Amino acid sequence: IDDCALAAAAKRRGATLFLGLSRSVRSLRPYSFADFWRMVSRTAFTQLRYSTTRLLVASCALLVVFVVPPATLLAGDSPAALAVATAALGAMAACYLPVVRFYSLPATWTLTLPLAAALFLGMTWHSALRYWRGVRAHWKERAYGVAE
Repeated sequence: IDDCALAAAAKRRGATLFLGLSRSVRSLRPYSFADFWRMVSRTAFTQLRYSTTRLLVASCALLVVFVVPPATLLAGDSPAALAVATAALGAMAACYLPVVRFYSLPATWTLTLPLAAALFLGMTWHSALRYWRGVRAHWKERAYGVAE
């Protein structure tokens, strides 16, 4: 959110921006799964403008697009449902493959996208729950309340 606010301010002043992938940038900080969870959940509900409706729509979309296809394959439903689920997973993998290749990872990493979506959904709900409990964000040992 801070980066987006900075980019918006720069664009208002006429700056040209480029958002792209790079192999030359490396983070020097080690990150744990808990660090990553906190980083995403700190702003996920903010990105939805604290809207329960947007949260529900985003949740349904993530579930339908990323969770239903692998669940359908595991359930072994009708041949037609299996064909649609296979096509959906194939399209998902094809869209994700350029990023996986960019980072020189095995193509099988494309199969992790449904798990990543499920984790992101959990982080988003965690963000919403914190907001509903009165904490808008928590960063660097500071809690920012809903009223701020």
